[in-house]
Amino acid sequence: MSDTTQAQSSESVSGPQGSDQTFEQALEQLQEVVQRLNQSELPLDEALKIYERGVKLAHHGRTLLSQAERHFESLRSNLGGGDEPSP
Repeated sequence: MSDTTQAQSSESVSGPQGSDQTFEQALEQLQEVVQRLNQSELPLDEALKIYERGVKLAHHGRTLLSQAERHFESLRSNLGGGDEPSP
């Protein structure tokens, strides 16, 4: 495993600088995790680390989507939007 690969698999979801990742960044990295896990030659310990990172990325993505949904609902209710779409 290369140094870059090790660094990527051990980084936190917040990224190397500590700033939170966007949904798009997390999704892109999650797609990379899936591609790497599909490689049959991965040693078990490396595969487990990569899988753990994928779980963290998926959780982070779900959290961001939930926050966006709550924000959307708040905006909609503050603007008087009911269940009916405006014309």
